[in-house]
Amino acid sequence: GFKVNSSNIINQLKGESDVFSVYPNPTSRELQLNQTTDVAIYNAQGQRIKVARAVNIISVEDLTPGVYFIRNAEGLTQKFIVE
Repeated sequence: GFKVNSSNIINQLKGESDVFSVYPNPTSRELQLNQTTDVAIYNAQGQRIKVARAVNIISVEDLTPGVYFIRNAEGLTQKFIVE
């Protein structure tokens, strides 16, 4: 019989989750993610300024214009710009 093994599934999914992208970039209102995940937003000084759980879109209109970094649950990071 075929037994489903959770580590096999995780390995299969890992290829897709290795690609983490956000758009539009630059943005002024919100950032869309290519996956639903927990994210943390950091400013250019590396301070964590915002956290969201299980989202695929996050509002950034409360952020001052500048350079920021968003990290997903797998620890992959993307740089984005708020205009």
